[in-house]
Amino acid sequence: MERLKGKVIVVTGAGRGLGKAIAHKLVDEGAHVIALGRDAHRLSNAIAPLGECATAIAGDLGVAADVDHIFSGIADKFGKIDVLINNAAIYDVFSLEEAEPARIRQTIDANLLAPMLCIRAAAPLLRNAGGGDIINMSSESAQSPFLLLSAYAATKAGLETLSRATSAELRPDNIRVTALRLSTMRTASTEMPPEVAQRFVAANAAALQRAMSGSLIELATVAETVVFLLTLPRDSSIELIDLKPRA
Repeated sequence: MERLKGKVIVVTGAGRGLGKAIAHKLVDEGAHVIALGRDAHRLSNAIAPLGECATAIAGDLGVAADVDHIFSGIADKFGKIDVLINNAAIYDVFSLEEAEPARIRQTIDANLLAPMLCIRAAAPLLRNAGGGDIINMSSESAQSPFLLLSAYAATKAGLETLSRATSAELRPDNIRVTALRLSTMRTASTEMPPEVAQRFVAANAAALQRAMSGSLIELATVAETVVFLLTLPRDSSIELIDLKPRA
């Protein structure tokens, strides 16, 4: 079944992990995916199996000039987009007290500024399509932060606030905005040096034990949830989904 046939969908962070899984699922459903990411080689490899059904564009989404250039090219080639999925994020483990300001800023730029810039650039193209959807990928950390993830958690909480605000702003243009809050997923895409991983596990032992005692969310489940949101009747919307594994 091609439930998204003819749709043009932008997916950020599509070079690996969840973004890659979502991109592949959307193509299976008939969409043309525009895959965005910083690593051009990784991005190209990730979407190579999708052939002409996907387009890879590399750039730093935390830099306004890059975002404007990317979406200008999308406008020239496609004229519109139907969906923006803000998935790209940096999952960086550190203590605020010990971190250099540049490291903190990197997390903020990738996780919060980049979605803002992408929404800003995408809104006119969504209007050109007569409306559409924006899905912002959030995290359980927005409500229950792990230790050494304060910057990450703050950006995800900010992303959920951004989702609510832009939902109200864009509703008159038939643009729906949803925050999809995710629990622990079954993915090996998070790259963490062994010494950092050891410190993170030690600091969050009890919370991690609770999180890992149940099931993990499969990437395919998240991708199917995205399709569910995109195929809702246009007279309905969901501003937040808190997706958890079944106990």
